[in-house]
Amino acid sequence: MTGQDNGWVANLGKIPDRDAPAGQLAHRLRELADRAPATSLRRFADLINYAPTTISEALSGKARSVPTPEVIRAICDACKAEEPIRAQLRDMRAEAIKSKPLSPTPVDPSPLDPTPVDPSTPDPVYRRRDWQIAAGLVVMVVMVVGLIVGSGGSSDDLCRGPGMLRSGQFHECVGVTDGAAIFAPELGLQTVLGRIKQENDTVVGSGAPFVSIGYVVPLPRNDTSGWLTSLRHELQGAYLAQWRANHRDGLGDIPLIRLLIVNVGEQARQQSAVIPEVLQRVADPAEHLVAVAGLSESLDATKDAIQSLSNAGIPMIASRLTADDLSTTPGQPVRGLFQIAPTTSAQTAVAAGVLKPVATLLVQDINQDDAYTNALAEQFRMVFISPPTGRLLEPERYDSALPGVDNAFVQMVSNICIKQPAAIYYAGRGANLPGFLAALAGRPCQQLKIDLFTGSNAVNLTTTLRQQLAAGNPDGIAANLRANITLQYTGLAHPGMWSDQQRFLPASTRIFQQDCATCFTQVFPQEQLDDGSAIISYDALLVATRAIRSGISQQSNALFDPTAFTPGAMLQQMFRINQAAPVNGASGPTAFDEQGKTIDKPIPILQLNPDGTVTVIRSG
Repeated sequence: MTGQDNGWVANLGKIPDRDAPAGQLAHRLRELADRAPATSLRRFADLINYAPTTISEALSGKARSVPTPEVIRAICDACKAEEPIRAQLRDMRAEAIKSKPLSPTPVDPSPLDPTPVDPSTPDPVYRRRDWQIAAGLVVMVVMVVGLIVGSGGSSDDLCRGPGMLRSGQFHECVGVTDGAAIFAPELGLQTVLGRIKQENDTVVGSGAPFVSIGYVVPLPRNDTSGWLTSLRHELQGAYLAQWRANHRDGLGDIPLIRLLIVNVGEQARQQSAVIPEVLQRVADPAEHLVAVAGLSESLDATKDAIQSLSNAGIPMIASRLTADDLSTTPGQPVRGLFQIAPTTSAQTAVAAGVLKPVATLLVQDINQDDAYTNALAEQFRMVFISPPTGRLLEPERYDSALPGVDNAFVQMVSNICIKQPAAIYYAGRGANLPGFLAALAGRPCQQLKIDLFTGSNAVNLTTTLRQQLAAGNPDGIAANLRANITLQYTGLAHPGMWSDQQRFLPASTRIFQQDCATCFTQVFPQEQLDDGSAIISYDALLVATRAIRSGISQQSNALFDPTAFTPGAMLQQMFRINQAAPVNGASGPTAFDEQGKTIDKPIPILQLNPDGTVTVIRSG
């Protein structure tokens, strides 16, 4: 193009002010778009996987319609733009953002505004049209949403953007996003994803050097087991750590942290479709992706993802992973994997220490595809039979991979009444625990007191119980716990431990404890901390930030080149987080051994009560 739009681009209309920063950016983008192999706006939109209205606004040159970094990157990818052009566009966008006119509507200046406005969003219709048009649009939106929800589907617009796709039998919305994608509205993640998107836009638009961290989550299709609540809390904790890192709150300032959400689908089954996108972004110098965090479930699919990332030399800071062996080659440690949470062996050692004095029955899930439950059972058995040997009764087994799990629990009850254990250790997933509790509550030997112990996965039962109580249902889990049953489990973290200020520094927990505009209680009101998920994910990002900034602590903004800071450079710094130089986090001091396992992490024993509260019984 030579100063005039050609082809389909000409139909976009005249740029309002070619000399303004937004106009210059739009003109440069139009020059690129005109090179693409597309003969219409519709075809170009299909080419870059965005809606035509999004593209027309991005290329309009309006001061209030500055395109997002993701849209600019998609246009560059489609037009095979070289890095110098991409860098120029990033600079032009930063100038356009700075010159963007202020909204006439009062806006809360807090960086944690609960209803953030995306800088790339066009001026809302109600500010540019009269109220009749706005009202008509609202009615249309309600009708469209009603049609979407009523049909049981979801709009493809919610799963658009570079790195997003639908995959698997249920066409799950998975992939990599900066917070722009919603995945599925019914998951209820809009608030936390909106905050992450706002912070990411601020980071990229600032013009300051940044690096990206991918946070891997296996989002389910629904919330039947309370698992989604824990994952939502994880994202909230990760966001708080990102915000603190970017606002000079005692964590340094170079570089800024951009947080990408990596959804690998329910039980990580879509990881093979998503991890290649992560690897592509690592290779893209514009992304500056140097590490991943999260990785929440110890499943075979997760192990495969971990191995792929390890083979590529990418550091992984796992939040809730507890299995001792997450390698696809058993017994061989995974290079680059660091686990924040106390391992299964550490948790079972604490539980076995409590139960050894009494006759204990092991109830074991023998599903061979579940690394967590297998490790839970084997580690508990090994500790229990080591000197001084405890009395371990003949185990009861079931296979969660087969149908009829609840039936198997009912059949176990008679044997439990015959064996008369003083305690039961349940080596299974929290998803099956309600069925086991129900079977125990209906046992014929009601006089037998059941002291039931299990691992950290039981935390999801807390959410399910609270949901039942909120719905006015006192006959579910609450009633089962009242049937002469106590349920205790080893947790990953809990705010009830923070009174021990020798192990938990006040400065490390204040963002969760204080009531301030940027604290957890104000940013995410009505949310709970006692599942430990927000705490443990916050620490995962805290550790990642420490490793990133330790490697460049002597450099200034002017000297730091984010493209020169590689995953390998970060991995080098991760090896230095040891007992001599731990990271003091909200879950306690974090230090790693030579295999990447956390050392001496405090482990609470928690009790779930019928009223939905969680009590710290012991802080190990």
